[in-house]
Order: sequence, then structure tokens, then C-alpha cells
Amino acid sequence: MATFFQSFRSSTMPKRLLRYALSKLELLEEETLDIENLEFALGRNTVFEFKDVGMRLKKLESLLNLPPAFRLQRAKVLKLTVTIPMDFYTSPINIEVDGVDIRLSVVGGDEDKNKERAARKTRDEPDVVPDTLDLAASFLETQPLAEKRKLEEALASESQDLGASVATADSFASEEDEPGFGTGQALSLPFFLADFLQGIIDRTQIRIRGVIFQLDVEVPSDDSTAASDIVAFQIALDQIDVEGVTAESRNNQDDPLIQPKEGKRHIALSRIRAYLISEANVPIFLRARHAVTTPYIASDDRSATKQSCR
Repeated sequence: MATFFQSFRSSTMPKRLLRYALSKLELLEEETLDIENLEFALGRNTVFEFKDVGMRLKKLESLLNLPPAFRLQRAKVLKLTVTIPMDFYTSPINIEVDGVDIRLSVVGGDEDKNKERAARKTRDEPDVVPDTLDLAASFLETQPLAEKRKLEEALASESQDLGASVATADSFASEEDEPGFGTGQALSLPFFLADFLQGIIDRTQIRIRGVIFQLDVEVPSDDSTAASDIVAFQIALDQIDVEGVTAESRNNQDDPLIQPKEGKRHIALSRIRAYLISEANVPIFLRARHAVTTPYIASDDRSATKQSCR
């Protein structure tokens, strides 16, 4: 595969494929990213920085798998930094996010309407992350015919050489009464591009700092008026680290050795805190035992660090 891979790397297709894949994620608003005009040079590290990036609420709802009674009101990223390494064929792409503000509210209505809304959302919305094979096939439909043909011919030549090598190995194995093994699948350009994309996804590393989820709930006022007050339940995380699937075992100073599971990402959540934010006239059962000034913030002083593999 060395000859074909060299032809692939020397073309501009890897860069176009990566840009195409980013545009199909559709989690961030294209108006602030302008992905179609992103340019990065092969052979050197490239850093992109975006500020005040909006998030597509429907996509984020699918990703978070929210209950039908919850609805996203706002989602924003203060700063997004994407570092594409000199050789992203083998090195990880690093994504750093600073400041994530997500606001939710409780949707009114009966349970039947909420169930109907959930069923409609599941039926109408596509997968959050597209399948790599479908992505590769749709990408190839947009590419110049001459370039596709050149790569297909190089891949076919490599496949013939590989097939001859396998046949020779099988003949030696049959002489020794040992079974031969093969993939049973002819190499094709869509399959190669899908594997190429999957490798990039598996190596990608993500670090998110300063995450806030806030749920606003209307509660009856304590002064017997018709107006309602807002109580906010807030969850804050200092940092989320998402390692690549291919990351090696690591050991921090005082932490035990982390052994990643094969095919799984290691995800670490640092300093999780919960707050209850209310006005002074909220009913007494929602307030602390002692009188406080407005606004009142009740927080759980216990912070936690959670690590998991997904």
C-alpha cells in the first residue's frame, strides 16, 4: 500500500476530505466557523481559533439525549481552538474548548405531548456523527473524476500486488497443511477513505474547560401573587478530558496507572459542582435554613473527579 498511500498524500484530497467531514458534523453554527473557507497547509502544524461559536440546538439535544420535558434555550462556546498536526495521518488532532454555556428550561404540557415530541425527534433527526463509509461515499461524489480515477487505478494496482502475495503465502501454507487467511473484501477507494477518517476520529483528543449546564424552572411565588419565580439548578465542571481511542497508558504523579480499554476512550471529569440559584421570595422549602440576601446561591461544597471509559 506504500505506493498508493504516497499518491494519496501527495494529492489535495486528504485536506478536502477533512474539511468535508468537519462540515458534516453540523454541531456548530457554520456562520461563525466558515468551514468551506478553512485553509491549512500540509507539512506544518495549523491552529484555528474561533470565538463566540454558537451550537445547533437540535443536534446538541440529540447528542445529550435529553428527556422530552427539557428544551435547550441557548448553547454557546466562548473559544474553540483546533490544532491540526503536520502529519495528521498518524498524529492526533487536538481540540480545546474554553467556556461552554448551556441553558435549558422545562417544557410545559402533558405527558402524552412530551412522548409525542420525543418520538418525532427520534424519527426526524439523523445521527449526530455520520457513518464514515457514508461520509466517504458522499465525499467522492463531489470530487473531480480524473483524480478519483487516478487513485482508484493506484489502489487497484496495489490490490493486485497484495492478492499475489496472499496467494503465494496460501500456497506455502497449503503445502504445510495449514489454512490460509484473507480479508475476503476487495480494496476500494470508499473503504480506504472510511478507514482513513475513522483513524482520524479515533486519534482525536478533546479538552473542555469551564462547562456550565443551567436548568431554569418556574415555581409559585411565596407572596401568593399570580406571578412565578425562576429557580435555576446549575451544574459546573472545571474540565473534561477526552483521550483518543489509540492513547497509550499514562500515569500522573499521584494517580494510578490508567489502562485504556481496547476501542474505548478514556474520559475524565474534574471538579463537578452543583448550585441552586433563587430569588429571596422563593417558597421556604426551596431555600436554605438561614435567611440570605438576594440572590441566594446554595452550593454543594463537595467537588468530585470522575473518570470513565466510553
